Amino acid sequence: AEKHPGALPSTASLISLQPCDFVLSALKPAQDGHGIILRGWNRSGETVPVTIRLLLPFKKAFTTNLMEEIENELNLQPDGSLNLEAGPHRIVTIRLE
Repeated sequence: AEKHPGALPSTASLISLQPCDFVLSALKPAQDGHGIILRGWNRSGETVPVTIRLLLPFKKAFTTNLMEEIENELNLQPDGSLNLEAGPHRIVTIRLE
């Protein structure tokens, strides 16, 4: 593999989700062109704590509805990860800026 002068590691995951019951269903640019939309769903019948780790740093994160309208701001952890709860069989949409 050829070396490059960039800051990114030679191998990495863009997104890491835990637990495995929370499944990524979409990762796309926001409809208004500002930020990225991450959508996932809890396939289990119980509320699960979800941890999302991102390779790239973001300054803000929000939950949104399916129309991508902001609902609540989420606290980014010092390491850039997000922690939230996903209800049983719930779709969760997050806007990253």
